[in-house]
Amino acid sequence: MLERGQRLRARDWLKYTIMTNQSADRAVSSKSLAAARDRPMLPSDDDDFLKETIDPKLDMNSVEFNATAYLAAKHADTKYAGLVAELETLKRSTSDKTEQLKALVASHFDQYLSCHEAIREVSDEIRAHESDSERLTTAFRSLKSTADKTLSLMLQRCEEQRKTRHALAVLARYRSFFEIPARMRASLAKKDYVKLVEDYVHLKAHAGKANMSLLKPVLESATKTATTANDELLHVLRDPDAVYADQKQAIYVVDAFGITPKPSLLCVKTQLADMERILTSLSGPVVPIDSKTRSIKPKDTRSAPAAVVARSSAEIIADCGRLLRRFERGLWPILCDTMALSTLCATEQEALHTSAADVLATCVRHLREQTLYTTNVSAEMVASLHTISLDLDSLGPCPDSVLTAKLDALKAAFCGQVRSDVLLAFFTAVTHAAESRWSTSVEMHGAAWAAAAAALHDSIQYAAQNDRPDVLEAAAGVFDNTLFEWWCTLQPVLTQALETNLALDDAMHAAFCATLLQSVVAHGQTLLSLFGTLLSADVLVDDAPTSLASLVVVANCLAVPRRAGFLAFLNALQDTKVDVRSLSLSSTILECGKRFHDSRVALLCATLDDEESFYVPGSRTEVRPYVFSVLYYLVSWRSHVEFCIRSDTERHVHSLLSQCADTLQHFLAGRAEDATRCASSDEAQWQRTQLHVEASFFKKTLAAFVSTKATAWDSLIKRLASHTSSGEVADLLSQVELQTQMYRLSLMQ
Repeated sequence: MLERGQRLRARDWLKYTIMTNQSADRAVSSKSLAAARDRPMLPSDDDDFLKETIDPKLDMNSVEFNATAYLAAKHADTKYAGLVAELETLKRSTSDKTEQLKALVASHFDQYLSCHEAIREVSDEIRAHESDSERLTTAFRSLKSTADKTLSLMLQRCEEQRKTRHALAVLARYRSFFEIPARMRASLAKKDYVKLVEDYVHLKAHAGKANMSLLKPVLESATKTATTANDELLHVLRDPDAVYADQKQAIYVVDAFGITPKPSLLCVKTQLADMERILTSLSGPVVPIDSKTRSIKPKDTRSAPAAVVARSSAEIIADCGRLLRRFERGLWPILCDTMALSTLCATEQEALHTSAADVLATCVRHLREQTLYTTNVSAEMVASLHTISLDLDSLGPCPDSVLTAKLDALKAAFCGQVRSDVLLAFFTAVTHAAESRWSTSVEMHGAAWAAAAAALHDSIQYAAQNDRPDVLEAAAGVFDNTLFEWWCTLQPVLTQALETNLALDDAMHAAFCATLLQSVVAHGQTLLSLFGTLLSADVLVDDAPTSLASLVVVANCLAVPRRAGFLAFLNALQDTKVDVRSLSLSSTILECGKRFHDSRVALLCATLDDEESFYVPGSRTEVRPYVFSVLYYLVSWRSHVEFCIRSDTERHVHSLLSQCADTLQHFLAGRAEDATRCASSDEAQWQRTQLHVEASFFKKTLAAFVSTKATAWDSLIKRLASHTSSGEVADLLSQVELQTQMYRLSLMQ
């Protein structure tokens, strides 16, 4: 303990020494910081030390810092006397710190003694607790010994009870045979046929032994109960709505009773005979698929009824679907199990093969006939046929390889071609319905749209820039609703078909999906084409130069791709990795754009031919007035395009007005060619000057809002510059620009 106390005192002494040094350092640092704050800290741009490079050995923040080199550089110019004085000051400072440390240790020595005493008290308490634990262990052992003595009598009595129960179990083993009839009746009441047959087989096995003659009356009573249960299970085997688990259990129980031979064969023959009767009621006797090559006669169970009632397509499809569902629910697995039985003879196997193949083939034939010429395919019919396809596809391979091959052929025919034809017919029917809805909407709203488009030119100058007329997107909104309804009807069926692989391999399913997606894209393009056709050819067909009908059609065509219905349609198709680039209204937009700029080009050409003024002596300082008419047309047309088309405006302005700019350039180039070939005269010089001014003015003005062919304009201006006076051209050009600016200001007011 003494040695440990010395170590603790040494450790405390070291801690106090470090704390004192840190306190002293912080005091010195505080004084240094206070002194530094009194000095200006911001260097000027003229300080030379900012341009110097510091040696890493002298930089305290560098990893290569060398204290010796730093002190040598720091005191290189300090005299020896100054160094000695500073050394003495440092020694006194160190001595003062040592005295401070000693005083600090002396002031905390009482705390150290109190801690040492507290540790001794804790050590005494631990020793006391150790002695208490030993006494507790001794008390526990005494208590255990007392409990063992007290409970020994109870353990002895438990052993006697175990022996008594063992004896009763031995007696119950012999008594169980007499209780079997009662248990069987209870199991029959609860429909627990498995437990019933287990008891019956157990009793029957022991009753045949030589020393078990007393059990014969018990066996007779149990046989009566087994016969009753057997009759009930035969009803289950004939039930068309029974599931596979119930029929499998019934076959097992009946076979274990041994009362009815070959229960599985009986079940299959009964079910197939009932299905043949239903098929005969649909369209007469069942026709075997290869009866010409068979020598086996049809069975009596397939005889036609006295009268055949005509059935609708929906009823026939529903009946055939129920028959195929009976195969899927349990008849087909039972048939496969029966075909694999070793107790089945060749004749019985052939009869089952023939009957099953004919029923399946007749069901598929009826379904194909009812869907082959149907044009009005509804969603309910598609859903019913989808369920039938799943039921048919769920039928697995059979031990009879020939029957399996026939089943695969039926699957390929129905789940492949018939299913594809029905889905394509459904897509066509849904598209026709959407086309009818859109045509009806055009008939209802077409007159209003045409009137609004006709009045758009007169009201556009009074409308605010953000106040867009409804006619610019009215048709797109109505068509989007039509497209949305069409897609909401089509998408669930398409998604279900794409996600359900019923093909024999992945390549066939991929081809099936590609066919469906191509059909959907084609129908979508048909709807888009119908939208543009009815809108541009039947409603908004005004080709007058002042009409904005073409721009209204373009604005509606551009608004369709921004609508929620069209976006959902494209996103769903893009998720399937199908090419949707053909789904656009570009052809309608190009056609309407051509109609727009053709009418404007015709008006521009007429204006250029009619309003061009000729030479008048004394008018060399005036610009021809047709320039402002042409400029007015171009500015008005551009404002019309900007007002009607908000998305990607610059591209559409260039597309719709570039031909007007080209027409103006060709006109000026032709006039310049004619003026150049003319003899030198005042009229020819005047015309060349006017053309030079007009070409320079239109090049600069059109470049602000129409992408022009700068090379052609530069070539024209260069060709005219060689025959004109630059000063005269500059004066006229500034004049026309000033008049244009004044005209703009007057329009703004």
